Amino acid sequence: MLKPMEPEYRQHIDESGNFFFQIKWDGIRLIADMEGGRLQLYTRKARLRTLHYPELVEELNAISCSDFIIDGELIAVGPDGLPDFQQILKRDLAKKVRSDIPLAYMAFDCLRLEGQPLEQMEIEERQSVLHHLLETIGSRQLISECRNFDNGIELFQQMQQRGMEGVVSKRRHSPYLVGRKTPLWQKTKCWRELDVRAQAVNYRDGRPVSVAVTRLDGNVPLGSVSSGLSSADWRLILKNQEQTNWDRNGLAPLAEPVSLRVRFLEWTHEGHLRAPVVLRIYSR
Repeated sequence: MLKPMEPEYRQHIDESGNFFFQIKWDGIRLIADMEGGRLQLYTRKARLRTLHYPELVEELNAISCSDFIIDGELIAVGPDGLPDFQQILKRDLAKKVRSDIPLAYMAFDCLRLEGQPLEQMEIEERQSVLHHLLETIGSRQLISECRNFDNGIELFQQMQQRGMEGVVSKRRHSPYLVGRKTPLWQKTKCWRELDVRAQAVNYRDGRPVSVAVTRLDGNVPLGSVSSGLSSADWRLILKNQEQTNWDRNGLAPLAEPVSLRVRFLEWTHEGHLRAPVVLRIYSR
């Protein structure tokens, strides 16, 4: 199985003119590998997903070619037409096919064609191969080609306004480096920020692993956070822990809540923070 190339994280968009830009679709990285007329779908972590998405298999089988590898992002389409990450997770983890969750496959690269590896070709040439390959499908319902944009700052601002995940910058004329995280591709995410209150420490096997947070009024739980907490942050938080009996695998309340500033990607359907990271602690 091919291990996909991955982007490095960058806080800011590169404005050197050496990159073009694509929408960062919020879904599951999915490789479509057709060899000898037999199609396999698998994720970035090499988990087979061919049986999970029969409608996508049907459309990919309509390509007039018996040997290719396509790289892309599989998304669930929400009622507002935007990617819904929570829904694609539900469908991907379901024990039976969830055809009630509509899909779209955003294809952005082609790595093999008729037995010939394409990784060393320039990205623009690979995109041209992908375009002609997808043109052989009579009527496409699920598969789209990722569009290239020249103005990354403008695209990023549009993604922020629409509440989408971010932007991927791809260096012009670059090869595809299989299995590597590389600055030839860069991702910039549209983070949101919020002040929250840590109310308890979550323990696993007797060790603190995260803090449970709420809104500042303390009435609305927002999930838990661990990323971004330094050793000094943990010492401050644990100093406020109530000296009461607690389960080695449970929550230990804080005698005095600690205020935090966090960044996060979006709200989950449960009203929790997705991918939160602590930026600072206010109570010092």
